[in-house]
This record gives sequence, C-alpha cells and structure tokens, in this order.
Amino acid sequence: MRATQDGPSKKDQPGISWMKNLFLGIAHLLVLFSLHSKGLTVDGCELEPNVSCNGANLSGTDLSYLNLTDASFKRADFTDSFLAYADLTDVKLLSADLTDADLSNATLIGTNFKRADLTNADLSNADISNAFFKFTDLSGADLTNIIGWETASFNKASYSPQTLLPNDMIPQELNMKLVPLPAGITLFLSGLVGLGLLRGRNNKFTYC
Repeated sequence: MRATQDGPSKKDQPGISWMKNLFLGIAHLLVLFSLHSKGLTVDGCELEPNVSCNGANLSGTDLSYLNLTDASFKRADFTDSFLAYADLTDVKLLSADLTDADLSNATLIGTNFKRADLTNADLSNADISNAFFKFTDLSGADLTNIIGWETASFNKASYSPQTLLPNDMIPQELNMKLVPLPAGITLFLSGLVGLGLLRGRNNKFTYC
C-alpha cells in the first residue's frame, strides 16, 4: 500500500524548479562564452587575434564584442557587418569595404583603414586613437563622440556634407577632402544661387 504525502512532491517544489532554471541559464551562458571566446569561422576564416583573412567575405556578419587584435583583413568585405564593441586594435583593414558597417563603441586604436571604404559606416563612440584613415572614404559616416581623433591620421581622407563629425573637428585642418556633389545636384543648387536663395562657390553652398 502506497504511503500518501501531505506536502508537494519534489518535482512540484518551487525551490527545485528555480534552481533547475538557474543551472540551465548558467549552462547556456557558458556555452555562448565558449563559442565566443573561440571565435567564429566565416568564409573559411577563423576570427581570432593575429589571424590573416585578407580578401574574406564577412558581409552581414555579427562580429560584435570579438577580439580581433593584430589581425589582417586587407581587401575584406565587411558591408553591413556588425562590429560594435569589437576590439580591432592594430588591425589592418587596407582597401577593405566597410560600407554601412556598425563600428560603434569599437576599439580602433592603431587600426589601419588606408583606402578603406567606410561610406555610411557608424563609428560613433569608437576609440580611434592613432588610427590611420589615409585616402579613406568617410562619405556619410557617423563619427560623433569618437575618442582620440586628435591622434589619428586623416590625411587625404574624403568626406561628404552628410558625414557627421565631432563639433571641434575641422576637416580642412586635417587635410581631408570634401567629396564633390553629383553634377545634377550641383546644377540644381547653382540655379538656386542664381535665384538668390543660396550662396555658392567651389561646390560649397550656404543659405543666404
């Protein structure tokens, strides 16, 4: 004859259920941490520090928070990739395509962006101390609240009227080049100048 229990069974006890969920949550986090610490493998490239992935296709990939210090990604495709909070210290991104990439809050200390395309990229709140942007296309890029731009090199980097720069950053003093407006838009604005609605000179226009 089975003995009856006045209290709840073990599986019904709330304390055991809570502990089970806690252990499952910790196990899940440990798995994620393990995968993240080992890095990802994309297009045959194992993403970790010191790796050489020149020419790799990493477009649209989530690389946030990864440690990629001292890696080489020359001519790599990072279009629409997510690199927020990633550590790209001393990474070589020469001639890489980072169009529409999210590099917000990333560590870009000493990163080499020579001839890279950063059109419409988000670099807000990133640390770009001692980074190199020579001949880099920054058209439409967001550089608001960037850290260490005073020590970065922007020699002959290009920017557009849509590029968002820090308030105290004067591109002309950094030898940056303003991208000329398309001929059609320039013609339209020139017409507004003729009507006295704008003032313009050398493809630079301001309201009257």
